[in-house]
Amino acid sequence: MARQKTIKVRAITGRRTRAKKITPPYWNWNIMIFGAALAGIAISSAAHPKQFTKKITTVPQIAEQVAPPVRLVVPALNIDTAIDPVGVTPDGAMDVAHSYTEVGWYKYGPQPGEAGNAVIEGHLDTETSPQAIFYNLSSLKAGDTVTVVEADGKRITFSVTASVLYAYNEAPTAVFGAASESHLNLVTCGGTWIKNKKTYDQRLVVFTKRI
Repeated sequence: MARQKTIKVRAITGRRTRAKKITPPYWNWNIMIFGAALAGIAISSAAHPKQFTKKITTVPQIAEQVAPPVRLVVPALNIDTAIDPVGVTPDGAMDVAHSYTEVGWYKYGPQPGEAGNAVIEGHLDTETSPQAIFYNLSSLKAGDTVTVVEADGKRITFSVTASVLYAYNEAPTAVFGAASESHLNLVTCGGTWIKNKKTYDQRLVVFTKRI
């Protein structure tokens, strides 16, 4: 079951890490949650003071008891990988997948298949590898399918509707905002590496809708 809790989340700090274990986070969201409502977003591939800083208040979703998501399957990208439920780090920052070959689902938001915007992130690259799990995410096109497999074997399929690049310092409300339908948003870094900020200058979000 997707849980929600009242937390205040700051920008994640970290550095580009070795391929075997990505911790601290290689990229991140900067989010603020008011009550049970998720708000304001930011991601990056490494340490920086702040990312998306605009606060966006959303309506909390009440979820049914369901089996957790365990695998992500994207046929067009030959992806069949484990889903790592991620929450927040001890210092109050949003965590990410700790392996460059897996993806991270934000467990305090909606679960894939529930009403709302579920979010799954994946690394673009690492310090030791030019390609990580979402390296080819930009090649997805409208109509491509994305399937989430739950622990009980149930498969939930989504269809790609759009791909959008955001500047790293924007606040894309469509990613974490409230929604009456079931959406799954896939996120990774994009654009050009900004050496002095240790982050990419864009964020790629692939939007999908349950079918």
